[in-house]
Amino acid sequence: MLQRLIQERAKQPGASLALPEGYICALAEVPHYWKRIDCWMFFRSYRDRVACCSDDLDDFADIVDCFESSEALSSLLALILATGNFLNAGGDDGGADGFDLDVLEKLPEIKDGDGLDLRHFILK
Repeated sequence: MLQRLIQERAKQPGASLALPEGYICALAEVPHYWKRIDCWMFFRSYRDRVACCSDDLDDFADIVDCFESSEALSSLLALILATGNFLNAGGDDGGADGFDLDVLEKLPEIKDGDGLDLRHFILK
């Protein structure tokens, strides 16, 4: 659209333009106007973007604080580690200092003779 407006203006240089068309032509004469508009739009929307991310980061920090301060979670993870070390005693995986969190997904798969999974044993 801008190219067409510039072409028409070149054909009739003395013709007057309506206010919107005149504004667009004047804007097109500004060096690197698209970069400037992008920059201006970024600055106009920056606070909203930061506020959105800031709220999410605050929520995440609260969750991390909850995990770090929870004695019950720490005890539960220690019990899971001790149980895993007991079950893997004598093998390469026994005596571990920690475990990956994906191990928690495998707890329901480990069952005793009565069909109760490892979570039942740990929470008992």
